Amino acid sequence: MLPLACILATVLAVLATVLALTKKLTARQRWSPREKTIVLTGASSGIGSSLARTYAAQGAKLYLVARRREALEAACEECMAAGASSAKAVVADVSSESGWDAIRSAIGDDTVDLLVLNAGLSMGSPFASLSERKEAMGIMKHLMDVNYMGSVGCLDACLGAMRQRSEERRVGKECRSRW
Repeated sequence: MLPLACILATVLAVLATVLALTKKLTARQRWSPREKTIVLTGASSGIGSSLARTYAAQGAKLYLVARRREALEAACEECMAAGASSAKAVVADVSSESGWDAIRSAIGDDTVDLLVLNAGLSMGSPFASLSERKEAMGIMKHLMDVNYMGSVGCLDACLGAMRQRSEERRVGKECRSRW
């Protein structure tokens, strides 16, 4: 058994570290999207469209990514009306290399401050139902292509533009599942 002094010293060291980290985190200024460049996938409807309008109202520069051009352009118009410093539509399928290339090309030399990986889909039915209809594996493959590979591919497409920024970079993934 370790001597009591060693245990006490370890506990005090851990507490000091936690306290120092807490002070450091609370001392940071609250992050604001104003004048920040944000890439947002799945931006043509639902949560993505709502997030885009929220960031727009705070003066963000937006790259909105989705497959449906018409809905995406409407979202860009709404964002400009809400106060975005700019809103660019990037028509791309996040599950494909051509989609990742489109995102990379749209960003160009810009610096990305926030990447929101919102694009995604659900199974639509419980797995057991899909399995009974012999649809489970096809749907699961498509789901993995969009939800997993789409997120990794978009991160890869934006990572160079995120590394340009010397301060903290942010990546967010909205996650949903249905079993």
